[in-house]
Amino acid sequence: MVEFDRFLDTLKLADSSIVLYHSKLKSIIIKAIAEGYKITNPYNLFRVRKCEKRKLKYLEEQDLQKIIDFKPKNKVLERVRDLFVFQAHTGLAYADAIKVSKEDIKLVEGKKYIVDKRVKTNQEYSIRLYPESERILEKYKYNLKTMPYEYYNLKLKKMAKIVGVREDLSSHMARHTFATIALNRGVPLAIVAKMLGHSSTQCTEIYAQYLQSTIQREGYDKLEDVFG
Repeated sequence: MVEFDRFLDTLKLADSSIVLYHSKLKSIIIKAIAEGYKITNPYNLFRVRKCEKRKLKYLEEQDLQKIIDFKPKNKVLERVRDLFVFQAHTGLAYADAIKVSKEDIKLVEGKKYIVDKRVKTNQEYSIRLYPESERILEKYKYNLKTMPYEYYNLKLKKMAKIVGVREDLSSHMARHTFATIALNRGVPLAIVAKMLGHSSTQCTEIYAQYLQSTIQREGYDKLEDVFG
């Protein structure tokens, strides 16, 4: 177990991923013991590391607007900006965003939605297609798979320096930005969970931990008349 743990460290994985690998291996060992294999569970003597809940990174609304207003001087950064804006307006992860096709667009009560299943979890989602998102899809003829994931993230950091927003800008940050904006605007946690294609609100709660503006609006502002 110690050697396995060291090996996982060499892969430069996040602690949460390492814990997940241990969890899956532990499940296999427990199943093997239950089926009669004469082995001892090594996890009885090995303590898996604890991982702290990570603080998710996202953009404030004004920084997202800077990216929307950004006028790139070349086609590559233009595609990077468009894909990021599409993700931020839909909450879709990169793998789901580049998978969207014209066939996924459905009309529900007179409004257009992207209806599909998440690549990662196979969880169904239904997301409103706002005008800017639709414009981007039409611009690229409903094919957003214009560059590899690693290259996309590299160019996002370059764009961030030019625009003047967080230099650690990444694809994941677009999805986190969508979630935090929704929560800050008062969308209930359970609804945001469905928007993101999460199987439960537990996956979504981490987005709500650091929203100072929500705490201000939903907490302190409502006490103004009492303590003000």
